[in-house]
Amino acid sequence: MYTLKHITPKELANLKVNNQQQITELTGSPFRPEHAYSVIKQQSEGFSKPDQKAQEADRLFAQLLRKNGIGPAQEGKEVKKGKEDKYNNSNNPAADSKDRIRIAAQARERAIKLIELELELAA
Repeated sequence: MYTLKHITPKELANLKVNNQQQITELTGSPFRPEHAYSVIKQQSEGFSKPDQKAQEADRLFAQLLRKNGIGPAQEGKEVKKGKEDKYNNSNNPAADSKDRIRIAAQARERAIKLIELELELAA
């Protein structure tokens, strides 16, 4: 249910957060992964209670960790790759420009959510 329950404090210490200066300028404090981890853990009662916001934060935090090569690889990458292959296959009729625009919009929405999480957790 929660990816972060498998992450150790040592792994969190290795996390590099891009745009830390910008986060500090916007929020007044830097993004502290250890603090964000503890907030998610507390909100989910030790990663045992299903909580929509905690699960969303967990998912986004896990993406940030994977981007930094930290933590276990997840099936999500394989699914994403499969979807990309599906839409990049020129023999597939779903590869029209509307689908590509929709996919790009979804990618932007995910990026915005991640930034919002970083900002929210940095506050």
